[in-house]
Amino acid sequence: MGERKVEMKLPSFKIDFSEEWKKEVQANIREILDTGMFATGKFTQACEEIIKEKSKARDAFLVSSGSSALEACAAVLRERFGTGKVLIPANTFVATPLAFERCGYKVEFYKNEFGEIRLNPGDYPGLKGLVIVDLGGIIPKNINEVVDEFHRRGIWVVEDACQAFGSSLNSKMAGTFADLGAYSFFSTKVFTAGEGGAVVTSNPTLANQVFLYRDFGKADPWVSYHYDKGWNYRVNEFGAAVLYLQLKHYEEILESRQGIERLYRRLLNEKQIEFLPKIKGGLFCGYKIIIFLKGVNKSKFIEACRDLGVKFAGNVYDWILPEQPVYWGQSEIEMPEIKNMLCLPCWYGMKKEEVKYVAEVIKKVLKDTRR
Repeated sequence: MGERKVEMKLPSFKIDFSEEWKKEVQANIREILDTGMFATGKFTQACEEIIKEKSKARDAFLVSSGSSALEACAAVLRERFGTGKVLIPANTFVATPLAFERCGYKVEFYKNEFGEIRLNPGDYPGLKGLVIVDLGGIIPKNINEVVDEFHRRGIWVVEDACQAFGSSLNSKMAGTFADLGAYSFFSTKVFTAGEGGAVVTSNPTLANQVFLYRDFGKADPWVSYHYDKGWNYRVNEFGAAVLYLQLKHYEEILESRQGIERLYRRLLNEKQIEFLPKIKGGLFCGYKIIIFLKGVNKSKFIEACRDLGVKFAGNVYDWILPEQPVYWGQSEIEMPEIKNMLCLPCWYGMKKEEVKYVAEVIKKVLKDTRR
């Protein structure tokens, strides 16, 4: 490719709304301001209906964040089954274990792989629950077998699908493989409310408990008559209005991000780059497009790409939780392979020319490092 100047300056991620979409969001917000219905209104209910439709779950409840969704799962399971030991993946965001610890569970970690669950049966005695994480938006290929096994043992399962709304495996949607599923609609997610999340379930008893729990145990949001000791996990209507616009374009957004991943895979056929293998029957939401560098100094590679206008998205994750101060000494799990991970720039509306430029920069930097 030879020497080249910086032709584009690309962020790792951005939220790219068209002028038409912005006008529609503004109209939604104007409606909220005119009605004064700032919480638990029309847009919250509309989002829940679409989430329920797309996930194919019996019930869906919009909440204030992905963390709130996980904590609501933990709280209703505690109420129904009591506390005890819960297995949590070592490679996940800290919100996953904290949600269960805050509800009184004892957290132990297990080593999780991208696209596959591998557990040690020696950890099963005394186990109350298992949390599975769809890391990077990828549903583990053996999730059905694992959930079935744990249910036979009388152990509940939660699916942390916070990164995976829109992913599926053999036509079954992320978040619906376990007793309860949690989504996040944080700013960096495929669909965003700025903040926000959802709990989905097809268990009517658990659904009723989640419904009550998210609003102080009230059956009617505007009547202070309490059936349970819930908490405040309500989402505001402004965030729901932003999310609703994107959910109406569900297929369009997914197809855009999936197309970006396909193009990257075609353009970056390099010996020093390894993509995660495709999972048979899996449909990926396009949240994180993960590669692994082989025989490359990662920090120098990132710096060289940045000099040419390309930044990389946040990884999932650079340090597993047992390596971080908050959980030092709690587990001997090691996952050195993730140190070579990178997440390629990707967002809805990213142009082919931008994807091609990222690929050209990566190939140039790799070629320079081979000299």
